[in-house]
Amino acid sequence: MASQVNPAMEKAWNDTCRVLFGEELGPLSKYEEWLRLYLLPTTNAKSASGKETNLTTTNYLPSSTFASFDEVDFSKKYAPLPLSINEIKDIDGIAEACRERFAYAGNIILGNSSGVERSSNVIDSHFVCGSNIVSDSKYVGFCTETRYSDHCFGCYIAVESSYAMKSGGGWHSRAFECHLCQNVSDSYYCTGAQDCRDCMFTFGTRNGRNMIGNLALPREKYLALKKKLVSEIASKLKSDGRVFSLFEVISLAEKYGGSGLRLKPEPQPPFKPEPLEKAFSQTCSLLFGRKMAGIEGFAPLMRKNYPDNVFANSPLTGRRVAVGGHIAHLMKDYGTENRMLDQTEAWKVGGSPVAEEKLAGMRAEPEELARILFPVAYAMLDTDFGNNANIKDATIMIDSSDCLNGSSFVKVKKCAYCHWPRESEGIFGSNAVFKSSFCINCYFSTNLTRSFECDNCENCADGYFLHNCENVNDSMFCFNVKNLRNAIGNSPLPPEKFKSVKSAVISQLADELEKKKDVRWTIYNVGAKS
Repeated sequence: MASQVNPAMEKAWNDTCRVLFGEELGPLSKYEEWLRLYLLPTTNAKSASGKETNLTTTNYLPSSTFASFDEVDFSKKYAPLPLSINEIKDIDGIAEACRERFAYAGNIILGNSSGVERSSNVIDSHFVCGSNIVSDSKYVGFCTETRYSDHCFGCYIAVESSYAMKSGGGWHSRAFECHLCQNVSDSYYCTGAQDCRDCMFTFGTRNGRNMIGNLALPREKYLALKKKLVSEIASKLKSDGRVFSLFEVISLAEKYGGSGLRLKPEPQPPFKPEPLEKAFSQTCSLLFGRKMAGIEGFAPLMRKNYPDNVFANSPLTGRRVAVGGHIAHLMKDYGTENRMLDQTEAWKVGGSPVAEEKLAGMRAEPEELARILFPVAYAMLDTDFGNNANIKDATIMIDSSDCLNGSSFVKVKKCAYCHWPRESEGIFGSNAVFKSSFCINCYFSTNLTRSFECDNCENCADGYFLHNCENVNDSMFCFNVKNLRNAIGNSPLPPEKFKSVKSAVISQLADELEKKKDVRWTIYNVGAKS
């Protein structure tokens, strides 16, 4: 049977190309490899029935059992676990007894969704292909971390964006190769731009209009040069199935020199650890019955399965610049380590335009562009947007406070060692956790409370080692189930018996944490075959 996705996606691709380049460029399949270049690698596995299964993360171990989401029987009833009193109080014994019930789900498609292919963790979205972590969106091809967006292709972040290609950021409208930009439209090859319209090859600009090389041009002159450059880019795409990256231009610019600016590092307010330490201790007390102190000592526990930040030294000030682990490969793949700036530095470069005479005869060729743009061509993969306070060693922050070491802190407080916690409090060692509180080492989940080692879960509380669970409360070691309470291995227990088992398991975890500041088991290895 012919795919129902391809015709709709093909039309959306053609529409996007016409909007960005004024013409169609040919079939979407021709560009798939190029569109995937900015995305982190994904993992596929065969389900027990042999079905190809797209997984949300690469953290699952190959020795695990996998299932396609549409193969999961959420109504299945499970018999009580055949465990002795001693076995049921030990994590090793529980994990071994439950292993036949553990299958990691892929192809996860939730809510009101349709036309989804080769994707996982898709919620309330339509016509999605080759993508992960997509919600409330439509016409999304080869993207990740996409919310409230449409007609996006090859984007590594797209929030409230439309007709965006090969870009990352929020509030993009008709954008191509715009990296960590906020609120931009009709723009091409920009990085660190905010509140800009009709800009090309700009770096760290704010409130820009009709700009090329950070230089504002008369509208007619800008449109003429834009038309020429966009036509050259489209021609290259049609002939080769790809075109150069802005990061390639930035890397090449290094051999021509720098901006010439002499900047002093901006004074950084001292980080006050007390609010975060208090939140971490409180979270440990809620989860393990014991207060733990010294959050940075527990970094090995929390760094296991989230994309840890990397750091570069600014060529203008020498200060450390954080790069989110989810996009650090862009810096490494294109060799821009020596051209990384933080937002404040990038804004100063943004106020230093290239001379207008250098733009004459400008061509869309990376070497030529590097030779012209080298005084301003720096990479900026950082955002400090809205009201942020008391944050250290973090990048991409929006309206957040009291956070340490992480990326994409969006409307959160008291979080550490995380990527993309959103509208949450007291989240530690986690990745893509939304509207949650007091959790450690949780992933790709929404509406969690007091949870530890949970993955792809929704509306759960007081859970430990849960995968693909919904409305599961006061439960442990459950996979692919809904609407349970006081359950171990998908099987409910009498409340008093569950309380006894939970007490023993939590005591074992707490002892190990106090001794090693780490624990052996994670949600990603507990279900794997030894």
